This record gives sequence, C-alpha cells and structure tokens, in this order.
Amino acid sequence: MHPTLKKLVPLSMIATLSLAQVGCYDWVAVRPSDLPKLNAVSSQTVSAGTAQVTLMDVRTVRAPDGRLVEIRGAHDVEVTADGATVSFEHPVEAKVADETLTVAGKNREDTPFTLGKVQKVEVSQYAPGKTMAVLLVVALAPLAVVFAASR
Repeated sequence: MHPTLKKLVPLSMIATLSLAQVGCYDWVAVRPSDLPKLNAVSSQTVSAGTAQVTLMDVRTVRAPDGRLVEIRGAHDVEVTADGATVSFEHPVEAKVADETLTVAGKNREDTPFTLGKVQKVEVSQYAPGKTMAVLLVVALAPLAVVFAASR
C-alpha cells in the first residue's frame, strides 16, 4: 500500500464517520404564526436485532410566501427580530397569543417576540443529499490524491 494512502485512509474514515454523525442541514423559512404547529415534532430510532429504523414526525406548515413546507423530525429554530437573530436548540416549543410569538428551546427559556417585529423564522432540516455528496467527496479524496501522485 502506498505510504500516502496509509496516512490518508484512516483520516478519511474518521472524517467520514464524523460527517455521518453530524450531517448537513438547510434552513427553511416558515411563517412565525405557523411555528407552534411544529411543537412536539421529533424523531426516534428503533432497533430490532441488527436493524435500525428512524421514525420521524412530519408536519406541514406555510412558508412566508404561502407555499406548503414539510418539516421532518427534530429541528432547531432561529428567530430574527429587530435585526437580532436568536437561536433555539431542539426540542423547541412555540406559542402565539396577543400578537406575541413566544419560543423556548433546550438552550433558552420562554423568549417573547412581537409578531410585527419578527423579520423571519427559520427551521433546520437535515439534508440527506448534501450529506451524501460531502461523504462521497471525503471518502474518495484519498484515492484521488494517490492516483494523482502515482502519475
């Protein structure tokens, strides 16, 4: 085995496994008034012997432009109001009452926002296509390097 490959393969494997655990995420804009519809959305992994299946709740909410958006499983939330962005880690709970959006998450307690001052609300969503593309690039990079070095 080529000495360069001996060094790159373990590093590539570690990077690939790390990325598989973390993954890539997109931020999806939703209407502030629809955020409470996502309360109690979660994902759960069920094991039976060597098989594992991940079950995800799916909720449909509206994007700011009126399109329907499906939100799958656990998610983080970012609320931008008065020019400042506040992040909430899952599990996230929201409610709307008297023109006030109140959001809480694992990392912060109830935080009120005046609906009229909320510029955007975004929800994180796992992006399997992007994750697979990055994993393939990281996994195949050592082979490309060795191939290029051997020429």
